[in-house]
Amino acid sequence: RKRYGINLTYQAVHKAIKELADEGILLKEKRDYKLSIDWINEIERYSKKLKDDYLKNEKLPYIEVGCGSSVEEDGFNAGIEAAEKAISEILFYKEFKLALVFISTDYEGNFKSILGGIKTVIGDTEIVGCTGSGEFLERKIRGSVSITVIASNYFSSETVIIEDINKYNDNFDLLAKDLVSAITLDKIHFGILFIPGSCEHNQM
Repeated sequence: RKRYGINLTYQAVHKAIKELADEGILLKEKRDYKLSIDWINEIERYSKKLKDDYLKNEKLPYIEVGCGSSVEEDGFNAGIEAAEKAISEILFYKEFKLALVFISTDYEGNFKSILGGIKTVIGDTEIVGCTGSGEFLERKIRGSVSITVIASNYFSSETVIIEDINKYNDNFDLLAKDLVSAITLDKIHFGILFIPGSCEHNQM
């Protein structure tokens, strides 16, 4: 009651638990209650049938995109919240192929912690991105962790890094050729290029 502000009596809670036990959703073990594994299995079977029936009548998209952001002060929790919001928008595919992450410079010193939080949600999904002084999703936001997750069975991604961009001086044709030649994918349909923020300082 203190945590959630719910005004319930002990008797009301006890009655609700008893009803759940009578329906086979809860099992009583000594003085404790736990969820029934039979009920969990039934929910799983029902969910699978519901999904299968739904997909028969639904034209699946080739690619799904989910976006999320967080302004949590703790970097690790901000990464988790932003990633969970993003994947909640993905309905069909659970194979995440790429995550674009933009982190406010307000989180300076917490980047590793933020990425750790994101990885607890999306696992080994490839992550690319950069820092920023402002982000936007549905609206302009500041001081946030923002993430876009791309999911599909028809999409592959690869990250190529040019460590020292300054060595190319003004020869951007050579830079582009080196980037493309480093990619091992059979076909390239599009690319996203992130350029260091120091490019203006270096008159690029």
